[in-house]
Amino acid sequence: MVKTVVVKVASLLAAGACAAGMAGTAAAQETKIALGMSGWTGFAPLSLADKAGIFKKNGLDVELKMIPQKDRHLALASGAIQCAATTVETHVAWNANGVPIVQIFQMDKSYGADGIAVRNDVKTFADLKGKSIGVSAPGTAPYFGLAGCSARTA
Repeated sequence: MVKTVVVKVASLLAAGACAAGMAGTAAAQETKIALGMSGWTGFAPLSLADKAGIFKKNGLDVELKMIPQKDRHLALASGAIQCAATTVETHVAWNANGVPIVQIFQMDKSYGADGIAVRNDVKTFADLKGKSIGVSAPGTAPYFGLAGCSARTA
């Protein structure tokens, strides 16, 4: 399963690089890409693809740069990196704040890793209606999760 995900990631990065016009003209030439990411476990397939030589096998010379989430958009905007591993809501926030980027693929899906801690009297999303809720800033995963909750309880 991990090998399938890693091959898919490498193939999608290669396709994205070609679509963006970054591919070299000679068949033997490798496309150089600097990719910003953090040590978050969800980005492990990128490290695995690098260590296993899958990027090189697909014509990519990928330099993985460990850049904190708060600085990755600046690295993209400045051209220091051409790709960034991030979450969808962060991608949306970066785009809304003037960093013109395109999402080329989804690396993973959450099947319950995100959650809401509540008091004993809350049993459903509907029970949250009218209550004060502490949440991260707009554009974050918790914010989007609760926005969806709000739509379901309205």
